[in-house]
Amino acid sequence: MITYYAFIQDEKIQGSGNCPMLNKEIKNILISKDVFENLDKYIYSEGEVVLDPDYDQKQLDKAREEKIKEATDKAYSFEEKDALITVNATNMKSRASGIYHIEGNLTNNIKLSAYASSITETDVVPWNTKENVNVLLNKTACLELTSLMSQLNAKLWTVDFPAYLAQIEACETKEDVEAIEIEYQNPAEIVDVNIPPEEGETAEPQEDADTSGDDLSQT
Repeated sequence: MITYYAFIQDEKIQGSGNCPMLNKEIKNILISKDVFENLDKYIYSEGEVVLDPDYDQKQLDKAREEKIKEATDKAYSFEEKDALITVNATNMKSRASGIYHIEGNLTNNIKLSAYASSITETDVVPWNTKENVNVLLNKTACLELTSLMSQLNAKLWTVDFPAYLAQIEACETKEDVEAIEIEYQNPAEIVDVNIPPEEGETAEPQEDADTSGDDLSQT
């Protein structure tokens, strides 16, 4: 016959096994197979191994903590590399318009703002997209994209992330928490930054533009 023991030390369950421990500091409590297989649901109290009355709440709290971490990690990932703005833009090489994606991270926001401040209304500059294609942007496009990037970031931290936190907090069971799918969405609309054919050659930003030392085509 197989026997099952819970090992008690410092008034807490420290483990279990089929043979008693010989360590004098450990108390061996005989338990059933069901208790042995579900030991995380039990605690040691007043000399006995009993069901933990706070087990469900502890599981809920743990699930909430893990889901909040997931929501936080994904929010930072979205902010740093997953935020995208879809544009209809002019291909620098072919001069044809097409649909591309521009990464909406803080670095790009700063660079585009610097470009906008250093070029004239008639100048255009190249910008490397997510698809690794250089497209042309004018001053108006740079300003519009920086505004959209700022709005997207603000929505992430003031609307989307708090909404997930509230949803997690409202859950009453571990299963409810685990069922929440964390996914931050990019805007569906396409921003038209296509350059009219009559606009001229590309322009280099002025020396004082804060481009962090990168080439214009670098995002």
